[in-house]
Amino acid sequence: MHLKLKRLAMHRRNPFVLRYQCLSSLPKKVAKRRRDPQIPALVHTNPKEPLQRLAADSWLENGNTITATAAGRLLPGVFRLNCERDWLLYCMDDEAKIWKAKKRSWTTLCEPNSRQKEATLARQHKCDAFRAEDTEECRVAQMEVLQMVIQHMCERYPTLFSVVEDESGIQNVRALRSNGTLEEFCVDDYVNAPLLLAGKLAQEDFVIIRDRDNPRVESGSVCFSFSGLPKRFGQKLDDVHQNVHGYKSDLSKPVSRLFAKSISVGKPLWRTNLGIAWTGDLFTSPERYPFRLGIHKTPEEAKAAMLRLIDESSDGVAGCLYLKVEYQTLRRLEETPGDRVLFTIRTFIDPFSKLSHKSASQLAHNIRCASKGEFKKYLGIEDEDVRQKILAFLDARSMGKL
Repeated sequence: MHLKLKRLAMHRRNPFVLRYQCLSSLPKKVAKRRRDPQIPALVHTNPKEPLQRLAADSWLENGNTITATAAGRLLPGVFRLNCERDWLLYCMDDEAKIWKAKKRSWTTLCEPNSRQKEATLARQHKCDAFRAEDTEECRVAQMEVLQMVIQHMCERYPTLFSVVEDESGIQNVRALRSNGTLEEFCVDDYVNAPLLLAGKLAQEDFVIIRDRDNPRVESGSVCFSFSGLPKRFGQKLDDVHQNVHGYKSDLSKPVSRLFAKSISVGKPLWRTNLGIAWTGDLFTSPERYPFRLGIHKTPEEAKAAMLRLIDESSDGVAGCLYLKVEYQTLRRLEETPGDRVLFTIRTFIDPFSKLSHKSASQLAHNIRCASKGEFKKYLGIEDEDVRQKILAFLDARSMGKL
């Protein structure tokens, strides 16, 4: 029996959730069953074992990352989340690199063995990787998130994470690192900064967003997905995305409705976005995005620098460009009052040389669509010469010539 899968731009009941519909000669009721796409690398994963490796192009390969329409209008691109399996993605091959990088973010706090002082300094806003409102309600929300993370990590990855209690009944979380080191974290040491501990247990960044009608950043533990957390702290979502070209015109209203109506308790969502980076470092830096004038004074200087990097690389585009994909989830908190949503971001970066033929084709399609709108400025493909060099490589790669 031949089946066709037709992608629907909008779900009938929820206009912000992209869905798939199965069309066949089956009875009407059966033919209308809908399913959400899955991440190919996770479909056959043992639900109790850590992941070995997830490539940045995993979502592109399955066609799940769709940045814009053919006319260049940005899409939210959200799907229902299989929370039990796919919420926090813990990859053993990435563990050492991520843990080392996260510790770099916390060096401004204090000595690693002084956990109580560390949490106290975090509460006093001494670390750029952590920010939170100094209110009891905010700490309760963070603790709810921490308990969610602990429960998920212990149930999803039982060979790596466990909870023990000492003689006083104090809860401690044990984490087995890839080098065989067993680390133990006392939850009570983080009562003033629970989100900081959540960031130490998982490989994701965490942001708590408050209010349905006027969502704003209330707290965050962020190392990789974006820089300048102190500046974004307390901002409304429109202000957080003020430098994202096309967000205000294409996504502001849909995202506002998403927070107001679509993210409900027990029905979490996930999405991905993509970017083109010029360095493989997990940390955000001016070198990652030279076209955003972080290190160049004019667009002309940025263009010259990008073309020079491509021309001077022995492998051309493949040797100096990286695909950055963020796997993002949205869950509404159940217990803490105040309508809060937990936003997690898992960052993946891989060189263009690792792109599969199919993902190269999908990335080229995304770039061509995005180039029709304002978002091309944010991706760094506004300049025709730079864009054509990138597309030439991706087209050749997709056809198996590279």
